[in-house]
Amino acid sequence: MNHEVRIKQIVEIAYDRLCGKITGQRIEVSNEASLQLQLATILKTLGELYEETPDERFNIELEKNVSLGSGTFVKSKTEKAKIDI
Repeated sequence: MNHEVRIKQIVEIAYDRLCGKITGQRIEVSNEASLQLQLATILKTLGELYEETPDERFNIELEKNVSLGSGTFVKSKTEKAKIDI
C-alpha cells in the first residue's frame, strides 16, 4: 500500500473517530483550537500505527508556516500561508 493511500485512510478514520467522540459526548469541543488539538491527537495515534518500516515517521505539526509557489490559490496577497494541522 503506498503512502498516499495510507495517509488518506488515516485522515478518513481520524475524522470519523473525531465525529463519533463529539457526538457521543466523549470529548467536548468549545472552540476551533480545541477541535484541532483533538483531531491532531487522533491523527498522531493512528499515524504511528500505520508506520511499517524503521525509516517511516508520522509527525504532526500545528500552526506551520509554509511558502506557496506563484499561481497557487491563497487567501492573502502574499505567497505565505499557515496550515493549522
